[in-house]
Amino acid sequence: MSDAPPSQGRANYIKVQVHGPNLPDIAPQAPRILVEPAVTGTATVGQTLTCTTGTWTASPSGYAYQWLANGVTIAGATAATRVIAAGDAAKTLVCMVTATNAVGTGQCPSNDTAIP
Repeated sequence: MSDAPPSQGRANYIKVQVHGPNLPDIAPQAPRILVEPAVTGTATVGQTLTCTTGTWTASPSGYAYQWLANGVTIAGATAATRVIAAGDAAKTLVCMVTATNAVGTGQCPSNDTAIP
């Protein structure tokens, strides 16, 4: 059996394998978003919304959450879940996720969730 690709003759084919620690170093980086966080749940006063972390590069070691209503920070709303309060009615909620690793942080907002 030949290692040559079907379209080339073996005489001009070179097989290369790369091993070990001689690969170039890649500098550590702060997290960057790959898939945005998502808010799920029933958008009704008294119900619970849940914010996912999303998917990040650079292996985050932790996540922080901050809920906003119409773009304004909701004091004390720093969990991945939020029970929709009466004061949230007729507003749009967003969950801002901050991902952290040893190099730094990255932030990304979730989808908008309109509360009737």
